Amino acid sequence: MRNLSVLLFAFTLIVPAFADEAHHHEMPASGNYGTVHFPTSCSAAAQPKFERAVAILHSFGYETARKAFEGVAQQDTHCAMAYWGVAMTQYHGLWRQVWPAEGKAAVDKARAVIAGNAKATARERAYIEALGNIFDQSATPLPKRELAYEQAMAKLYADYPNDHEATIFYALALDVDAPPTDKTYANQKKARDILVPIFKQEPNHPGLAHYIIHVSDFPPLAADALSAARRYAQIAPSSPHAQHMPSHIFTRLGLWDEAIASNRASAASAERDQLATNSAEALGQRMHALDYLEYAYLQEGRYVDAREIVILAKRVGEEGVGGSTAKGKGMNAIGGYADAAIPARFALERHEWAEAAALPDPTGMTANDAITWYAKGLGLAHTIDVEELARDTARVRAVVGKLAAIRDHLSGSGDAYWANQVEIQRLQVLAWAEGAEQDMDGALQHARAAADLEDATEKAPVTPGPVLPARENLAQMLILMGMQKTAMPELEKVLETSPNRLNPMAALASIARDFGDAEKAKLYQAKVDELKRKTILKQVSAPK
Repeated sequence: MRNLSVLLFAFTLIVPAFADEAHHHEMPASGNYGTVHFPTSCSAAAQPKFERAVAILHSFGYETARKAFEGVAQQDTHCAMAYWGVAMTQYHGLWRQVWPAEGKAAVDKARAVIAGNAKATARERAYIEALGNIFDQSATPLPKRELAYEQAMAKLYADYPNDHEATIFYALALDVDAPPTDKTYANQKKARDILVPIFKQEPNHPGLAHYIIHVSDFPPLAADALSAARRYAQIAPSSPHAQHMPSHIFTRLGLWDEAIASNRASAASAERDQLATNSAEALGQRMHALDYLEYAYLQEGRYVDAREIVILAKRVGEEGVGGSTAKGKGMNAIGGYADAAIPARFALERHEWAEAAALPDPTGMTANDAITWYAKGLGLAHTIDVEELARDTARVRAVVGKLAAIRDHLSGSGDAYWANQVEIQRLQVLAWAEGAEQDMDGALQHARAAADLEDATEKAPVTPGPVLPARENLAQMLILMGMQKTAMPELEKVLETSPNRLNPMAALASIARDFGDAEKAKLYQAKVDELKRKTILKQVSAPK
């Protein structure tokens, strides 16, 4: 046969076809964003609207919350906290996004208003000055500003122990500031331990459910957040993000049916918002939900539905905001990630290497562009023609160079996290290039280095998981080299952090059969068969 991947690396993984300073104000129930208690010196008429805006903010409905806070400021010109709220919408900590000029203007306005308000409290000043740490010195690297903000919120939390909002925003700051390489999850556990008791007191608070999910979005912690995940969508039914966030926990636990239901609801809600408001934020949320939905469909082998998501996401991305035909017009970073990841996932999870190789060449230098180059690199490496070995290997090596350039660009701009993620991708493509060149030692060395590097860091909140787990990629290579028994513990390690992933389970069932381990073969085959049964019963048309 002419195909080098058949001659050298014929891939044998079997994949089946398949939310004490003044009296409390209840937020109007009609708001559908949950209930928040946040006493301020704002007027009695403005207070419920302020709390409604905070509730929307807690579900990361930044554009909607900003408009609501601006409305409060217009109604009550002495409400400095309304401008604090406007500034909060200009800082998306978990997504590492900040708009310094807009945020600084809002913080300075809050300071000016509070200076002329005799009713304003020291507690309100503390909120405003804490947030000033994010915006006052925009030339200072963001991690340093975030640490200063976290420390200011820690003091506010200590000074006002009965202020639940101070506690909640402090917990969020802890999560934002958590090192991505800390496998003890110290910040996340600290945040969880101060959030959970309050959630029992305020079971309709959107931020509590939301942030418990975020601080638990790690394999060892996810199971403890399952009740919050199942509650959040009920707390804030008007929020597309509240419909989506439970799927972070469902995905971590391999609960694919619940992940699918969560993201179908979120995508539909975001679409309604997008059509009603022409909102870039709604577009990004819609794409975000579609990416998680794509991932879950692929884990159930629902390839008809998964293909529909690829088609839908392509159309939504091309339309952008305002129906423009310019691809990605108005697309935020979250939407851009999904735009790149969805077609890459669809090809790589199905091992359709030619399809991956044929993805359009990116033109930018972002981590999102790297996703496409990564998929193309793996696709090209698996479709090398032995009669065109030098030419085709050079193409794979060229992709390795593209990924190195993006890694260096991100590192030079201070984005160490995503530079590291691109390096993981580069190492994997490099490994397959070396395999094609018959350098098997180099191939395994770099494939294992990618897996170890990926294990040392956590996924970003923007993604349900790597486009293809690096350790799964290593296992593929071991299998193709005839080292099936060595591949088994690698595949089992993938399932420790990504339970119910289809490809590793199918591969483990196959290898166990080949080596006469009937008990293990039966265990994994039963899981695969259950997914197959569900797929036959549930294959439906995806949302249009």
